[in-house]
Amino acid sequence: MLSRVNLLFFIWLAACTSMANAADTFATVLERMQLKESQHFQYQETRHLALLTQPWVATGDMFITATGMVIVQHSPSSILTQITHDKLKYFDAERDIQRTIPLKKPFAVPGMAPFLQMLYLGKQQSRLEENYQTSFQLLKDRWILVLSPRQPGNDKIKAMTLSGSQGKGADLLKLEYIDGDLTHWQLSLLTQGHDATDHLKKALASFNEDHSFDD
Repeated sequence: MLSRVNLLFFIWLAACTSMANAADTFATVLERMQLKESQHFQYQETRHLALLTQPWVATGDMFITATGMVIVQHSPSSILTQITHDKLKYFDAERDIQRTIPLKKPFAVPGMAPFLQMLYLGKQQSRLEENYQTSFQLLKDRWILVLSPRQPGNDKIKAMTLSGSQGKGADLLKLEYIDGDLTHWQLSLLTQGHDATDHLKKALASFNEDHSFDD
């Protein structure tokens, strides 16, 4: 399940916002992904797993900053995930599991790497299309971007779909895996800038106080 933290991330894309345009394009959506200030999202993650008869649902807060991403899962259990350019820190409070995982390449988190690298390393449309088959379309008042890896990766992702209202960042992320598993992320932007930074500090302080996380 840890590998699906990606999911969590990709969540990051929703953080990107901008002024509404007459009609979004592939280029304007990618430009919007470039982080300009800290973002605070509320998220709901729904996983449809082949081994489970009912969907698995989690909720929490996601923070995107200039240095990385922080995901604070509140339900069904308390889990903290911190991602920076060279490592991933994971703490499952309920099971008392704490891990630090070095990343071989910057932001190379399984399943999240392409999006994290676009956000923090500034990949452009031409670079993106070298590694992915892409499809972009407008449907009513929403844009939809689908990426399918040209070469199989370690994260075994079949396709990634991002969608959002025109002129805004992504509020829906769908991950389809080769093994048939499916994950949906629904994102709601709560705060930006200094307010998001303040909420992150409070969230970390509260989590550490409740669970003695070694930050």
